[in-house]
Amino acid sequence: MSRVKTGLVKSLSAEDRDWLSQRFGRSVFFDEPLGKHTSFGVGGPASALVKALTVKGLSDLVRWTGEKNLPYFVLGKGTNLLVRDKGISGVVIRLSGDFNLMEEEAANDGVLIRAGAGVMLAKLCFYAVKNGLEGLNFGVGIPGTVGGAILMNAGTHEGCVADSIREVRVMDNLGTEQRLAAGKIAWGYRTMDHGLESKPGRPVILTGGSFLTRPADPEVLQKQAKEHLERRKATQPQGVRSAGSFFKNPPDGPSAGALIDEAGLKGKTIGGAMVSTVHANWIVNTGKATASEILALMELVQEEVLNKHGVSLEPEVKIVGA
Repeated sequence: MSRVKTGLVKSLSAEDRDWLSQRFGRSVFFDEPLGKHTSFGVGGPASALVKALTVKGLSDLVRWTGEKNLPYFVLGKGTNLLVRDKGISGVVIRLSGDFNLMEEEAANDGVLIRAGAGVMLAKLCFYAVKNGLEGLNFGVGIPGTVGGAILMNAGTHEGCVADSIREVRVMDNLGTEQRLAAGKIAWGYRTMDHGLESKPGRPVILTGGSFLTRPADPEVLQKQAKEHLERRKATQPQGVRSAGSFFKNPPDGPSAGALIDEAGLKGKTIGGAMVSTVHANWIVNTGKATASEILALMELVQEEVLNKHGVSLEPEVKIVGA
């Protein structure tokens, strides 16, 4: 079972809060409920939520947390994430400001689009479509940020991040930014491994990426994007709180959704958590679910699918917190 924890556990002192307030001003929020910042709408508080607006600001924050022996966790748009009910100790970082910028650059084999990690993936993809640049249509309906999409090699049956990305920008846990050629990164199904050292509670931070696109007919791209969105709308739950596809598809055989459906689990509920009746690989918050209820339903689904099909389902959603 894939579960991500922030590692170090340490509360903020009054001195810590003073430093954060002085350095980040209105961009820091203490004891911030994380349910407000995730698509599931659940999760306990962060000791501090800090919006990093610049590379310098992010570097200062990473270096300071190292000096104070505090853990940090980077929160994108919260669309592929489940935060436990007790929340996250330490500092939760949200990339904003300069990390929300995009720019184009001509390349020998096409056009590079540089995007900060805070840019919404759909915004990047629609920008490419609108400007007649091919290569990013696969992501027009995927929620979340560029940083999250790179981290999980987001994609559909039409393509994934690894197909078009050429460079990844990261910041190590010492606060130094680096550029990595995409060809040097190990890409897998909903995974990427940059090979840099990450310590418990102090991971390498993705700060942006450069994507290679090629000129194409904008009308054709727009038609393809529209068809893609219509397919997603017809086959996925709409207007409900969820984290998207909950489990990874097994490497062989039926999809996770098919296995869950065949196990008769569509519509199964625990508290306010329910297996969607539209797509069985979606767990939805019907209104007042807790993270504990979602986790209990996840475990029930895993147990039933294992008993019926002999397949162990692994969460695609990242599970964090205490």
